[in-house]
Amino acid sequence: MRQDQQRTEEPPLENPPPKEPRTVSKGTLGLIGLVMLMAFLGGGWWHYRTKVLPERLFMEAEDLYRAGRYAEALPVYQRVYQLRPVRKDVVLRIALCQERLGRLNDAMDSFDLQSRLDPKDPRPLLGKGRILLSLGRPEEALGPLKRAQKLSSSSPYSNRLLAEAYRRVGSHDMAIKHLKLSAERDRDPERVLMDAKDLFQLKDFEGARWAFERTLELSPDHRGARHGLDAANAMLGIPNDRNLLVVPGRSLGPVEIGMSRDQVLETLGEPNGSDGLDVSGRAYEVWTYNSVTLKDQPGVKYPGLRILFDPTGTVVQVESSSDRYKTYDGIGTMSFMKDRFKDRFEIWQENTHDHLGYRYCLKGGGLTLYVSDLGGVTDQGERRALVVHRGFLPVDDVSPDLWVRVEPN
Repeated sequence: MRQDQQRTEEPPLENPPPKEPRTVSKGTLGLIGLVMLMAFLGGGWWHYRTKVLPERLFMEAEDLYRAGRYAEALPVYQRVYQLRPVRKDVVLRIALCQERLGRLNDAMDSFDLQSRLDPKDPRPLLGKGRILLSLGRPEEALGPLKRAQKLSSSSPYSNRLLAEAYRRVGSHDMAIKHLKLSAERDRDPERVLMDAKDLFQLKDFEGARWAFERTLELSPDHRGARHGLDAANAMLGIPNDRNLLVVPGRSLGPVEIGMSRDQVLETLGEPNGSDGLDVSGRAYEVWTYNSVTLKDQPGVKYPGLRILFDPTGTVVQVESSSDRYKTYDGIGTMSFMKDRFKDRFEIWQENTHDHLGYRYCLKGGGLTLYVSDLGGVTDQGERRALVVHRGFLPVDDVSPDLWVRVEPN
């Protein structure tokens, strides 16, 4: 029994002899090292070929492009595209080179490719529109140019190109709109001057005048802009001579609100007449000049003036019936009733049967115009006057019951 038990018991464990370590042959180690070296060199070569080399070539092409050597720059840009198609702007540069080399169909294809690569980039759309304009196809150019303007609405160039396309298809109102946007957002006086000239050619003389003035803001001594402004003023009937300029609330010709008697005498000399005027118990002095000759311009005559001085001897009101005196935007005694000015005034009709007259008060004050006997109601003929003053009404217009407000249509 004991013998059977001994048979079923496991023999005691003994420590096995240690295994001898395996050795790697020198050949295997060499092969592993060679593989690692090849992987390192291959990765470096791939990085160089796909990143470093394309960038070096792109910089080389950029130098050629800036130098105007487009025929030499083009194959270098194309090589960059082969090595790294995702490199930013490489397709655009290819298109620009093709355009400058006269390969216009190729250029349009490249611009289209750039638009597919970056749909939010307005530059390829501008390029395609520019080519279509050069080919005399403005109707086709409108599509890409409108999309480009939506992507870059603040860009003077996109607005300028779109304006040219509209002009060529005969949509002058839209051309004027985008020329004004271009002139408003550009800071280069020469380009703003170009917009002003285009507006003048489109017969938007007010817009042209504004653009010429903006050019002068950017370049105060610009002679071309000064001549253009004079031409626009002439078309609008606005005086180029500052001594004929009306500034509401400030001045009429050479006389400014706030001048003293001595300053007026120094500027205009002695008046042709002097009278007193009582307005609601307040005494005013009225000087009348049948014509005005400035002391520093003895050979030049200007239309007559009526000047009111308050009791302190200060100019508070200046009046003239001559249409030669006008505001910056052309308001004068013969033009203020034109449709383009109707929203600028509050209008009042004279409430009397003796005369038929109207009073036009500039909204915001400073300027009032009067016209009476319209249509020859009396044999005295039509009378008109332009009055510059402070506040909403002239100081001698103190009869509120005389006027009835004319409501706008």
